[in-house]
Amino acid sequence: MKKTRIKVLSVILAIICLVPMMSVSSLAAGENYPQIVIVAGQDVTDGGYWKIKSNGKIENATESDYNFSFDTETDTLTLRNAVFENQKIDTVRGLNFNMATGIVSTHDLNIVLIGKNIIEIKKTKNMEATGVYNVFGSTFFSGEGSLSINANTSNAICCGFVASMGEIRITDTTVSFNASDCSAQGTVGMIGNKILTDNADVDFSFDSSDNSYAIFSNPQGCLLQVENSDLDIVFDNCRNSVGIEIFSVTFSGSDVDIIFNNKGTGDSAVNRGVFSYTLLVQNSNVDIDIFSESNFKNNRAVSYNTCMINSTFTDRNNVELGDCLTSVSITPERIETSVKSVKAGTTVVFNFSQEAAYYICKDGKISGTTNKNGNWNIYFDRNANTLYLRNAELSEPLSVDGYGKISLEGENKIVCDDASAAIVCNSVPEFTGNGKLVASATDSAIRCGDGIILGEKVTAKASLSSDGADAEDYDSTKTESYKYIEITAENEVEQQELTFLQKIAEFFKNIFKAIGDFFRNMFQ
Repeated sequence: MKKTRIKVLSVILAIICLVPMMSVSSLAAGENYPQIVIVAGQDVTDGGYWKIKSNGKIENATESDYNFSFDTETDTLTLRNAVFENQKIDTVRGLNFNMATGIVSTHDLNIVLIGKNIIEIKKTKNMEATGVYNVFGSTFFSGEGSLSINANTSNAICCGFVASMGEIRITDTTVSFNASDCSAQGTVGMIGNKILTDNADVDFSFDSSDNSYAIFSNPQGCLLQVENSDLDIVFDNCRNSVGIEIFSVTFSGSDVDIIFNNKGTGDSAVNRGVFSYTLLVQNSNVDIDIFSESNFKNNRAVSYNTCMINSTFTDRNNVELGDCLTSVSITPERIETSVKSVKAGTTVVFNFSQEAAYYICKDGKISGTTNKNGNWNIYFDRNANTLYLRNAELSEPLSVDGYGKISLEGENKIVCDDASAAIVCNSVPEFTGNGKLVASATDSAIRCGDGIILGEKVTAKASLSSDGADAEDYDSTKTESYKYIEITAENEVEQQELTFLQKIAEFFKNIFKAIGDFFRNMFQ
């Protein structure tokens, strides 16, 4: 994904993923690492029980009275009302970790939570500070208890849960990450190639911690799946922060809340609720709110770089995909796919592998391109997920793959005498703008299955005849039967005033018309 906002943090996070490889460079691959597990600075690899004394020191314990234990046969670490700080870890069993962490493992680790468990991340000079770090394996959280990781540090890098080369799976339990006054160079709640929650409560809170991510993973193909869970992410007074940035996001049967309370963060603040390649919402309630006393023009509740799968927004009048969103509520009523490609006949007007271009129509077909200031007729803006038609005339079908808006400017015609449909959409097109469109074809003017959406002050007349005879008010139940449709869109944008030369031309046109009418009446 293209990122232009927080380059420093992107570099830092890339370094995080490389640290284990550099620190334990004596071994070539992750599967060759011996399993090493360290808790609060204590090597527990060989198994046993430990108790945390009131002064923070660790001592051996028994099965009936302990704060943490490790079972070597199942690679299970049990935390039982354990409260401790991250510790500086240098060399353990011949491997140089060079990090400060609460828990570190080199292979898959099961963490079972009993009671209330807390890891405090403190400042450690010249080292990244983390709560739970898995070097090459995956970490699986479960249990009837909870785990909170609290950070209040100026470390250059601060992370809560890290599995840089594996999974983080949270099942039937509660975990949280809380950051306050952390380093402006970057704080991340959770990093993993695959992050899965099932019947879990997962909370992230950031207070006065700029450049923060709640959930992050950069490589293509990484995913977040939140199933039957509660996910809460809150940012207070945090600039340049992101709730979720990962390749693929799925919310299923879950309640998701992402809130930015950013008072006085300035006009240059950039915040994102969800930034992903795909976003799928199934039977879930998703609320993303951005509150600010300053200009929030750079904030986005939902952003995407390529294909995004998104649900119907609760209020279409206040929410436009790609706009400067301050509040989004997503409901599972309908799943839509944003526009992936646009074709005029066989000419590809837009797809994700090409740069945006402004196209010119001539003789009913695409004849070439121009620049933004030229007399273009067709343009797709991927950021606004909107196809713009401006005085476009086509005799070939216009095909739109996915949900998007079609904004009309001027007089547009798509008349396809030799095609079964003039406009073909595999989703529901929404018409806006301040222009007009006439579309007709032998079988259907618009083929889209579920009808069309007309924006505010947009009207449509349609006919069962391709010549527009006996046109009636558009009826969505007859969409596939209409061979002719005329859409008039006069909302949102007022008609542009005529230029001085246009006014002169219009004046003489009216004069000549009046003279012509005079002579015609004279000789009748």
